[in-house]
Amino acid sequence: MRIVRRPAAQDDIDALWSYTARHDIAAADRVVDRIVHATERLRLFPRSGRDHDDWQPGLRSVPASPYIVFYRVSADRIEIVRVLHGARDVPIMTGLD
Repeated sequence: MRIVRRPAAQDDIDALWSYTARHDIAAADRVVDRIVHATERLRLFPRSGRDHDDWQPGLRSVPASPYIVFYRVSADRIEIVRVLHGARDVPIMTGLD
């Protein structure tokens, strides 16, 4: 199954790397590695993440501490929608569509 990042998700990853790298480049790389590892595991178990149908139909998430990877599964791909810090008030976040 193919993994695709929406532009907003790639922007999230770029922004979190840039913010963290200001203090510690190695730490920024480790955070991004955790996110990549979490998304790659979805190839084997695409529906293993938490269901968020109460927010939006088909929306799921997996942790990549301290971030949360939001995604959707279709017949041929896993679409990474957003990557947000776990401390954010996610239900009111826009751009999860």
